[in-house]
Amino acid sequence: MHCNATLQAHIKSLISYRKSSGARKTLASPFNFAPFYLEEFLATWAGPNVPERLVYMDTDVLLQADVAELAKMDLGGYPVAAVEDCSQHFDLYIDFEELSDLGLKRAGLEPAECVFNRGVFVMDVRRWRKLQITQEIERWMARYRSAKKDLYKFGLSQPPWLLALHDRYRRLSERWNCRGLGRETLSMKELKELKSDLNMDFRTLQKAGLRPAGEQVQPYLASCSADAMLLHFNGKLKPWQAGKWARRQRAPICLLNRSAFPELERKEVSGKTFVRCADLWSHFLSPDAAHLLVRAAGAATPGS
Repeated sequence: MHCNATLQAHIKSLISYRKSSGARKTLASPFNFAPFYLEEFLATWAGPNVPERLVYMDTDVLLQADVAELAKMDLGGYPVAAVEDCSQHFDLYIDFEELSDLGLKRAGLEPAECVFNRGVFVMDVRRWRKLQITQEIERWMARYRSAKKDLYKFGLSQPPWLLALHDRYRRLSERWNCRGLGRETLSMKELKELKSDLNMDFRTLQKAGLRPAGEQVQPYLASCSADAMLLHFNGKLKPWQAGKWARRQRAPICLLNRSAFPELERKEVSGKTFVRCADLWSHFLSPDAAHLLVRAAGAATPGS
Protein backbone atom coordinates (compact mmCIF):
# COMPACT_ATOMS: atom_id res chain seq x y z
CA MET A 1 0.00 0.00 0.00
CA HIS A 2 1.49 3.33 -1.08
CA CYS A 3 -0.15 6.48 0.20
CA ASN A 4 0.58 10.09 -0.73
CA ALA A 5 -2.07 12.48 0.56
CA THR A 6 -0.68 15.44 -1.38
CA LEU A 7 -0.74 13.53 -4.66
CA GLN A 8 -4.24 12.21 -3.97
CA ALA A 9 -5.45 15.77 -3.33
CA HIS A 10 -3.84 16.87 -6.62
CA ILE A 11 -5.61 14.10 -8.54
CA LYS A 12 -8.92 14.96 -6.89
CA SER A 13 -8.57 18.59 -7.96
CA LEU A 14 -8.36 17.52 -11.63
CA ILE A 15 -11.49 15.36 -11.68
CA SER A 16 -14.72 16.74 -13.05
CA TYR A 17 -17.91 14.66 -12.93
CA ARG A 18 -20.81 15.42 -15.26
CA LYS A 19 -24.02 13.48 -14.86
CA SER A 20 -24.80 14.18 -18.52
CA SER A 21 -21.81 12.06 -19.58
CA GLY A 22 -23.50 8.83 -18.50
CA ALA A 23 -20.49 7.83 -16.38
CA ARG A 24 -21.04 6.20 -12.98
CA LYS A 25 -20.33 8.68 -10.19
CA THR A 26 -18.18 6.13 -8.36
CA LEU A 27 -15.64 6.54 -11.18
CA ALA A 28 -14.87 10.07 -9.93
CA SER A 29 -12.70 8.59 -7.15
CA PRO A 30 -9.00 9.59 -7.23
CA PHE A 31 -8.21 5.87 -6.97
CA ASN A 32 -9.66 5.42 -10.45
CA PHE A 33 -6.88 7.67 -11.77
CA ALA A 34 -4.08 6.31 -9.56
CA PRO A 35 -2.72 4.02 -12.34
CA PHE A 36 -1.57 7.13 -14.21
CA TYR A 37 0.58 8.12 -11.22
CA LEU A 38 2.25 4.81 -10.38
CA GLU A 39 5.74 6.27 -10.51
CA GLU A 40 4.84 9.12 -8.15
CA PHE A 41 3.09 6.85 -5.64
CA LEU A 42 5.98 4.38 -5.62
CA ALA A 43 8.54 7.19 -5.27
CA THR A 44 6.99 7.98 -1.88
CA TRP A 45 8.43 4.68 -0.71
CA ALA A 46 11.29 3.94 -3.12
CA GLY A 47 12.61 7.45 -3.78
CA PRO A 48 14.60 7.52 -7.03
CA ASN A 49 14.75 3.70 -7.11
CA VAL A 50 11.40 3.13 -8.79
CA PRO A 51 11.61 -0.01 -10.99
CA GLU A 52 11.95 0.64 -14.72
CA ARG A 53 9.11 -1.77 -15.50
CA LEU A 54 5.74 -1.74 -13.74
CA VAL A 55 2.74 -4.02 -14.21
CA TYR A 56 -0.63 -2.58 -13.20
CA MET A 57 -3.84 -4.55 -12.64
CA ASP A 58 -7.21 -3.29 -11.38
CA THR A 59 -8.35 -4.76 -8.08
CA ASP A 60 -11.27 -6.57 -9.72
CA VAL A 61 -9.13 -9.10 -11.57
CA LEU A 62 -8.33 -12.78 -11.12
CA LEU A 63 -4.81 -13.70 -12.23
CA GLN A 64 -4.38 -17.22 -13.65
CA ALA A 65 -0.83 -17.07 -15.06
CA ASP A 66 2.67 -15.91 -14.16
CA VAL A 67 2.80 -12.12 -14.35
CA ALA A 68 6.58 -12.34 -14.83
CA GLU A 69 5.86 -12.83 -18.53
CA LEU A 70 4.53 -9.27 -18.65
CA ALA A 71 7.37 -7.87 -16.57
CA LYS A 72 9.96 -9.30 -18.97
CA MET A 73 8.30 -8.52 -22.31
CA ASP A 74 9.86 -6.19 -24.88
CA LEU A 75 7.67 -3.12 -25.30
CA GLY A 76 9.43 -2.13 -28.52
CA GLY A 77 9.95 1.47 -27.44
CA TYR A 78 6.32 2.05 -26.47
CA PRO A 79 5.53 3.52 -23.03
CA VAL A 80 2.83 0.92 -22.33
CA ALA A 81 1.40 -2.40 -23.45
CA ALA A 82 -2.34 -3.06 -23.14
CA VAL A 83 -5.06 -5.27 -24.57
CA GLU A 84 -6.95 -4.02 -27.61
CA ASP A 85 -10.73 -4.46 -27.46
CA CYS A 86 -12.50 -4.25 -30.82
CA SER A 87 -15.93 -4.88 -29.29
CA GLN A 88 -15.81 -1.16 -28.45
CA HIS A 89 -14.59 1.78 -30.51
CA PHE A 90 -13.39 5.29 -29.78
CA ASP A 91 -16.73 6.86 -30.70
CA LEU A 92 -18.36 5.06 -27.77
CA TYR A 93 -16.35 7.28 -25.43
CA ILE A 94 -15.30 10.31 -27.47
CA ASP A 95 -17.55 13.01 -28.96
CA PHE A 96 -15.70 13.51 -32.25
CA GLU A 97 -17.86 16.46 -33.26
CA GLU A 98 -16.92 18.31 -30.09
CA LEU A 99 -13.31 17.23 -30.55
CA SER A 100 -13.26 18.81 -34.02
CA ASP A 101 -15.08 21.96 -32.87
CA LEU A 102 -12.38 22.49 -30.25
CA GLY A 103 -9.62 21.94 -32.83
CA LEU A 104 -8.34 18.89 -30.93
CA LYS A 105 -8.78 16.13 -33.50
CA ARG A 106 -5.41 14.78 -34.57
CA ALA A 107 -4.67 13.13 -37.90
CA GLY A 108 -5.15 9.38 -37.65
CA LEU A 109 -7.56 9.55 -34.72
CA GLU A 110 -10.77 7.98 -36.04
CA PRO A 111 -14.15 7.06 -34.49
CA ALA A 112 -13.98 3.40 -35.58
CA GLU A 113 -10.65 2.64 -33.91
CA CYS A 114 -10.58 -0.13 -31.31
CA VAL A 115 -10.23 0.87 -27.67
CA PHE A 116 -7.59 -0.50 -25.28
CA ASN A 117 -8.54 -0.98 -21.66
CA ARG A 118 -6.48 0.59 -18.89
CA GLY A 119 -7.48 -2.06 -16.32
CA VAL A 120 -4.32 -4.07 -17.07
CA PHE A 121 -1.16 -2.61 -18.55
CA VAL A 122 2.62 -2.79 -18.56
CA MET A 123 4.56 0.46 -18.17
CA ASP A 124 8.07 1.32 -19.32
CA VAL A 125 8.72 4.00 -16.70
CA ARG A 126 11.48 5.77 -18.65
CA ARG A 127 9.43 6.03 -21.84
CA TRP A 128 6.30 7.05 -19.92
CA ARG A 129 8.26 9.81 -18.22
CA LYS A 130 10.04 10.96 -21.40
CA LEU A 131 6.79 11.20 -23.37
CA GLN A 132 5.07 12.93 -20.42
CA ILE A 133 2.07 10.62 -20.58
CA THR A 134 0.72 11.64 -17.16
CA GLN A 135 0.84 15.30 -18.16
CA GLU A 136 -0.92 14.52 -21.45
CA ILE A 137 -3.70 12.70 -19.59
CA GLU A 138 -4.04 15.71 -17.28
CA ARG A 139 -4.33 18.01 -20.31
CA TRP A 140 -7.24 15.95 -21.63
CA MET A 141 -8.89 16.05 -18.20
CA ALA A 142 -8.52 19.86 -18.21
CA ARG A 143 -10.04 20.09 -21.70
CA TYR A 144 -12.98 18.00 -20.54
CA ARG A 145 -13.40 20.21 -17.49
CA SER A 146 -13.47 23.43 -19.53
CA ALA A 147 -15.50 22.21 -22.54
CA LYS A 148 -19.10 23.40 -22.76
CA LYS A 149 -20.26 19.98 -23.99
CA ASP A 150 -19.16 16.54 -22.82
CA LEU A 151 -15.91 15.92 -24.69
CA TYR A 152 -16.12 12.29 -23.63
CA LYS A 153 -18.71 10.00 -22.04
CA PHE A 154 -19.39 6.71 -20.24
CA GLY A 155 -16.10 6.89 -18.39
CA LEU A 156 -13.77 9.26 -16.58
CA SER A 157 -10.33 7.65 -16.65
CA GLN A 158 -10.68 5.50 -19.78
CA PRO A 159 -11.31 8.36 -22.30
CA PRO A 160 -8.25 10.52 -21.42
CA TRP A 161 -6.16 7.33 -21.38
CA LEU A 162 -7.36 6.52 -24.91
CA LEU A 163 -6.70 10.04 -26.19
CA ALA A 164 -3.25 10.34 -24.61
CA LEU A 165 -1.99 6.91 -25.70
CA HIS A 166 -3.59 6.60 -29.11
CA ASP A 167 -1.04 4.92 -31.41
CA ARG A 168 1.47 4.80 -28.53
CA TYR A 169 0.96 1.35 -27.04
CA ARG A 170 2.00 -2.22 -27.78
CA ARG A 171 -0.80 -4.75 -28.07
CA LEU A 172 -1.03 -7.52 -25.49
CA SER A 173 -2.82 -10.80 -26.11
CA GLU A 174 -6.52 -10.68 -25.24
CA ARG A 175 -5.79 -13.53 -22.82
CA TRP A 176 -4.21 -10.96 -20.49
CA ASN A 177 -7.45 -9.02 -20.08
CA CYS A 178 -10.61 -11.07 -20.54
CA ARG A 179 -12.95 -8.29 -19.54
CA GLY A 180 -16.62 -7.52 -19.05
CA LEU A 181 -17.22 -10.20 -16.42
CA GLY A 182 -19.17 -7.70 -14.32
CA ARG A 183 -21.25 -6.28 -17.16
CA GLU A 184 -25.04 -6.55 -17.31
CA THR A 185 -25.72 -6.88 -21.05
CA LEU A 186 -24.40 -7.61 -24.53
CA SER A 187 -24.99 -5.25 -27.44
CA MET A 188 -26.43 -6.64 -30.66
CA LYS A 189 -23.04 -6.16 -32.31
CA GLU A 190 -21.38 -8.16 -29.53
CA LEU A 191 -24.06 -10.84 -29.81
CA LYS A 192 -23.36 -11.21 -33.53
CA GLU A 193 -19.65 -11.65 -32.82
CA LEU A 194 -20.40 -14.10 -30.00
CA LYS A 195 -22.59 -16.28 -32.23
CA SER A 196 -19.79 -16.41 -34.79
CA ASP A 197 -17.12 -17.09 -32.16
CA LEU A 198 -19.05 -19.95 -30.53
CA ASN A 199 -20.71 -21.18 -33.74
CA MET A 200 -24.11 -21.01 -32.01
CA ASP A 201 -27.39 -19.42 -33.01
CA PHE A 202 -29.41 -17.37 -30.55
CA ARG A 203 -31.80 -20.22 -29.79
CA THR A 204 -28.85 -22.31 -28.62
CA LEU A 205 -27.41 -19.41 -26.63
CA GLN A 206 -30.76 -19.09 -24.87
CA LYS A 207 -30.14 -22.56 -23.45
CA ALA A 208 -26.98 -21.12 -21.90
CA GLY A 209 -29.09 -18.41 -20.26
CA LEU A 210 -29.23 -15.45 -22.67
CA ARG A 211 -32.49 -13.51 -22.99
CA PRO A 212 -33.60 -10.48 -25.07
CA ALA A 213 -33.55 -7.20 -23.13
CA GLY A 214 -34.88 -4.44 -25.37
CA GLU A 215 -32.17 -3.58 -27.89
CA GLN A 216 -29.63 -5.64 -25.94
CA VAL A 217 -29.25 -9.15 -24.55
CA GLN A 218 -28.95 -10.16 -20.91
CA PRO A 219 -26.78 -11.31 -19.21
CA TYR A 220 -23.28 -10.65 -20.50
CA LEU A 221 -21.52 -13.78 -21.78
CA ALA A 222 -17.73 -13.96 -22.06
CA SER A 223 -16.11 -16.44 -24.43
CA CYS A 224 -12.56 -15.24 -23.73
CA SER A 225 -12.72 -16.83 -20.26
CA ALA A 226 -12.07 -20.32 -21.64
CA ASP A 227 -8.32 -19.74 -22.00
CA ALA A 228 -7.79 -16.43 -20.19
CA MET A 229 -4.66 -15.72 -18.19
CA LEU A 230 -6.45 -12.87 -16.44
CA LEU A 231 -10.18 -12.46 -15.76
CA HIS A 232 -11.39 -8.87 -15.37
CA PHE A 233 -14.67 -8.28 -13.53
CA ASN A 234 -15.16 -4.73 -14.76
CA GLY A 235 -18.72 -3.47 -14.77
CA LYS A 236 -21.48 -2.87 -12.27
CA LEU A 237 -21.99 -6.49 -11.18
CA LYS A 238 -19.04 -7.10 -8.87
CA PRO A 239 -19.01 -10.71 -7.55
CA TRP A 240 -18.59 -9.61 -3.94
CA GLN A 241 -21.68 -7.41 -4.21
CA ALA A 242 -23.99 -10.13 -5.56
CA GLY A 243 -26.26 -9.67 -2.55
CA LYS A 244 -26.97 -6.11 -3.74
CA TRP A 245 -27.74 -6.94 -7.36
CA ALA A 246 -31.25 -6.21 -8.61
CA ARG A 247 -33.64 -9.01 -7.71
CA ARG A 248 -34.10 -10.29 -11.25
CA GLN A 249 -30.58 -9.53 -12.44
CA ARG A 250 -29.07 -12.41 -14.38
CA ALA A 251 -25.47 -13.20 -13.47
CA PRO A 252 -22.78 -12.79 -16.17
CA ILE A 253 -21.86 -16.11 -17.80
CA CYS A 254 -18.36 -17.41 -18.57
CA LEU A 255 -17.32 -20.04 -21.09
CA LEU A 256 -14.99 -22.63 -19.55
CA ASN A 257 -12.64 -25.34 -20.68
CA ARG A 258 -14.67 -28.46 -19.92
CA SER A 259 -12.01 -29.94 -17.62
CA ALA A 260 -11.53 -26.77 -15.57
CA PHE A 261 -13.08 -26.23 -12.13
CA PRO A 262 -15.13 -29.49 -12.08
CA GLU A 263 -16.53 -28.59 -8.66
CA LEU A 264 -18.42 -25.53 -9.97
CA GLU A 265 -22.08 -25.68 -10.96
CA ARG A 266 -22.17 -25.68 -14.74
CA LYS A 267 -24.41 -25.83 -17.76
CA GLU A 268 -23.51 -27.93 -20.81
CA VAL A 269 -24.83 -26.63 -24.13
CA SER A 270 -23.86 -28.11 -27.52
CA GLY A 271 -20.59 -29.44 -26.16
CA LYS A 272 -19.61 -26.19 -24.45
CA THR A 273 -19.42 -25.52 -20.71
CA PHE A 274 -20.77 -22.39 -19.04
CA VAL A 275 -20.60 -21.18 -15.41
CA ARG A 276 -21.50 -18.04 -13.51
CA CYS A 277 -18.50 -15.70 -13.76
CA ALA A 278 -18.96 -14.76 -10.10
CA ASP A 279 -18.41 -18.40 -9.11
CA LEU A 280 -14.91 -18.28 -10.61
CA TRP A 281 -14.11 -15.33 -8.34
CA SER A 282 -15.63 -16.95 -5.26
CA HIS A 283 -13.78 -20.21 -5.90
CA PHE A 284 -10.47 -18.62 -4.91
CA LEU A 285 -11.70 -16.86 -1.75
CA SER A 286 -11.81 -18.31 1.75
CA PRO A 287 -15.04 -17.61 3.70
CA ASP A 288 -13.14 -15.14 5.88
CA ALA A 289 -11.72 -13.27 2.88
CA ALA A 290 -15.13 -13.15 1.21
CA HIS A 291 -16.68 -11.71 4.39
CA LEU A 292 -14.00 -9.02 4.67
CA LEU A 293 -14.38 -8.07 1.01
CA VAL A 294 -18.14 -7.64 1.37
CA ARG A 295 -17.59 -5.41 4.41
CA ALA A 296 -15.01 -3.31 2.56
CA ALA A 297 -17.05 -3.01 -0.64
CA GLY A 298 -18.72 0.19 0.46
CA ALA A 299 -15.40 1.87 1.23
CA ALA A 300 -13.63 1.42 -2.11
CA THR A 301 -14.73 0.61 -5.66
CA PRO A 302 -12.34 -0.76 -8.34
CA GLY A 303 -11.77 1.22 -11.51
CA SER A 304 -14.59 0.36 -13.87
